[in-house]
Amino acid sequence: MSAGGASYEPLLNGRLAELLTGEGLDAQPERKRRGTAKRFDVTVTTGGLVVALEAEIGDEAGARRDAEKRLEEAAAGQVVAEEAVAVVYPAGLDREDFGPETEILWARQPQRPGEAFTAGTVKELAAALRRLPQDHGDPDRIAKDLRAALERAVAHLSDGQQRRVCKLLDLPIERVQKDGKVEDVTEAAAKRGLLVVLCAAMFHARLGHLASEPAPAVDARDGGLYAGAWPPDQVNACVSALDVVGALFDAWQTILALDYRPIFESACRVLAEPDQDARWAASIKQAATAGVRAARNAAGSRHDLLGRIFHWLLDTARYDGSYYTSSPAAALLAGLAIRPEDLPDDLSEWRVIDPACGTGTLLMAAAQRVHDLRGPGDAVKLLEDSITGLDINTTACHMAATTLGLLSPTTQFHRMNIERMLYGVQNPGGGEDHLDPRLGALELLDPKAAEEDKETGQRHLQVHWSSGEHIDTGEQVATKPNSQDLVIMNPPYTRDSLRYDHLPPAEEEAMKDREKNLMGGRAGHGSSLGTMFIDLGEHLAKLDGAALAVVYPQGGAAAPSALRVRELLAEWFHIEWVVTSHDPARAYFSENTNISEMLLVGRRHPAAADERPPTKFVRLRRNPDTAADAVALANALSSGAEPPGAEVSEWPAELMAQGRWEPVGIRSRHLRAVAGAVSTGGLFPVKALGEIALVGPAGQAMRGACDPHPVADDDGRRALWHNDTELTQTLQARTDTYFRPKPGKHGTAAKLWAQRSPLLLAAQPRLNTGRVVAVTAAEPTVGSAWVPVRPDPEGPSVKDRLRWAKALTVWWNSTLGTVSIIAAAKPNTLSRVGLPIDTMRSLPVPALTAAQAADLAAVFDRHATVPLRPLYDPACPVRSALDAAVAGTLGCGAEDADRARAELASEPSTRPSPRQAAKDPAAAAARAAAL
Repeated sequence: MSAGGASYEPLLNGRLAELLTGEGLDAQPERKRRGTAKRFDVTVTTGGLVVALEAEIGDEAGARRDAEKRLEEAAAGQVVAEEAVAVVYPAGLDREDFGPETEILWARQPQRPGEAFTAGTVKELAAALRRLPQDHGDPDRIAKDLRAALERAVAHLSDGQQRRVCKLLDLPIERVQKDGKVEDVTEAAAKRGLLVVLCAAMFHARLGHLASEPAPAVDARDGGLYAGAWPPDQVNACVSALDVVGALFDAWQTILALDYRPIFESACRVLAEPDQDARWAASIKQAATAGVRAARNAAGSRHDLLGRIFHWLLDTARYDGSYYTSSPAAALLAGLAIRPEDLPDDLSEWRVIDPACGTGTLLMAAAQRVHDLRGPGDAVKLLEDSITGLDINTTACHMAATTLGLLSPTTQFHRMNIERMLYGVQNPGGGEDHLDPRLGALELLDPKAAEEDKETGQRHLQVHWSSGEHIDTGEQVATKPNSQDLVIMNPPYTRDSLRYDHLPPAEEEAMKDREKNLMGGRAGHGSSLGTMFIDLGEHLAKLDGAALAVVYPQGGAAAPSALRVRELLAEWFHIEWVVTSHDPARAYFSENTNISEMLLVGRRHPAAADERPPTKFVRLRRNPDTAADAVALANALSSGAEPPGAEVSEWPAELMAQGRWEPVGIRSRHLRAVAGAVSTGGLFPVKALGEIALVGPAGQAMRGACDPHPVADDDGRRALWHNDTELTQTLQARTDTYFRPKPGKHGTAAKLWAQRSPLLLAAQPRLNTGRVVAVTAAEPTVGSAWVPVRPDPEGPSVKDRLRWAKALTVWWNSTLGTVSIIAAAKPNTLSRVGLPIDTMRSLPVPALTAAQAADLAAVFDRHATVPLRPLYDPACPVRSALDAAVAGTLGCGAEDADRARAELASEPSTRPSPRQAAKDPAAAAARAAAL
């Protein structure tokens, strides 16, 4: 029987079904489709989703055609499959040689344009199939429906009932603003309380198997013999009952007798609200029914669904930096951080913690990664012994336990190490001498946190689920120093000036004092909250081989304020991976932010920091939008490949140890090489700007002392205050407003005005809309979005200084100068970079002779009032002229400048917006080329 013969293919299909079954999937070969004699090659049912696998031997086009036909038939209602995957067996494959490690090809249909088949083992195909339910359907629509249901549910409640729901779950009902005003947040908090009920109903819907299982011998609630009714009522019967609240409470209490306390304990506490009436019953029914409806949908089991809803309802992100990781980013981070060799034979010996777990997305990704590497395994060991999650939000902890429980809803868990950490002042109003501030998971840095009280034997560190009875989850969570094999997190990121702005003055001061005492002397002190969590991650990671996997703001790769953190990261860990996204549609890894982020994976390494292997920087041209794609990407990267849609480069360990990271804001290899050649003086002699000029004042100082004003005061001082890309488009700029000192700031304003200069540099250049990054004004001035740069007092004369200012304006607006700025800047977002004062001082600038400065100043005079085109237009005549002048004056190749200009126009960061494309033919052409 020929390997290529059609009669041989069914044998391979049967073997594939056997192998997928061995990986824990429900796989059946040659299943008849409803109403027809035609069969699927292999049918896989996973997470309630029916997937048709259509296979061919050595024929990608044929497999794709068959799979697409299945989808067409499904759309016409002819078949039951909801997803289709094309599979290609290698030519010559024998059934006897077909094993779990055999490499095959597969592709989910329909494929995106230009997307290739994924090559991998059957084990990797099984992992991709398990994630299909997460990617099926429209989770945004489902989440919006659930959010609307919660809004309708909370509308049924009286004000008193809303407040009691919040009290039952220790949710705040008011927030004190900086000015002392009290903001009522009862309704938003009550929605989070009802979300607990929704999640419990959703989980209840997944426990249909309990109807066929025997009653528990021991009551998990009190440890005695179980003597109650069994089995618990199904959730559909509960939500249809006349007394829906009582029916749910009785069913959930019965389930608690078996276990699942982290899932149902808080929900039962809500159901026990004493003031029950028709409105209360309607509200509970609305929330529970929404949960049941979500559970019926295959996409309802998508593990970031609860996170989406939770963060829609959580309105404190500005203060506590609560952002949640997308499922694809979580899968990619876990895939790079957890290697097969990292897992011991006994999973109970392996430890992973997320100290800011939110709704559990990263922990779920880690658990699924272990599942992929080790097969079905022992879910109890993984969830009871290995995984720890900490958070400051009660409802987030509840949902983290729910999502982890959904990983294996048929398993009874005696213990889930998901704990709420105390955060904030615990006895507000108790007097300044009796305030008890807590910093959540950062309290683990306290030396006493891991100690036990000699009299009681209890840990000093206290964790709670709510203000009510503590949920006993067995042993206290293992959070001792250097105890974890993997620390994985997307920590909260808020800068120092915002962190406690929502607290009254006394409580704010108490929190800052606690932070100072806890973090004093550490790298994160006085920086962002997320940077403090980097300290915590190192504190928790084992000293031998442990990994740290973090979602981190991309600006941290270049910010001078994060230099010490970068140095310490390279000292503590070998930084294996730095992943950034240059996908204009998704330049971030958290769902509710537009700040550019990166994925970092570091691992303990015995060699000295500067002697370790190079770091791999990965730039994604397409950020995976499904978990299955992310897993395939992680597998390809780990194998040493450079998969389509990604670019991999290596960066020396000695530079990482110095905190000098490869520029993450530039995708083009050529432009990164150009920036490197400029910064090292490889093209022409350079000096750091701070060596030849005084830089400042910063915009923050100006805004702190002065306000813009349309009318002049007695001093009549004007500034280039704004960076309006519609108005400032030429090398020569005009001031745009008067400014006046704030009350009591006249002396400060005078000192700032004394630092004025005709040369100004943009503090946050806008790469897709901006025309110029530096300007020379007709008169010396200051700014808010522009920073004055003036030559050292011992330098040129007044006449020469103006010539020098014009020359540097030409340099910075040339392609080489602009690229050198982008390479050094903080990539805050894809198209907007930041230049702190320290970064400006470190910028490489040509060491100009007087003659060179005069030549470039003359070029400025010829083009001073001619608008430049945006960076996406490589044919801009002014920038072309500046490039030619810089190349000729400094002695570097004009053709190199032309290439750099074309490459810069192709960068995702310079890609024009749809609005630009609608009115600018060059923008339309650039956008079409990018797409």
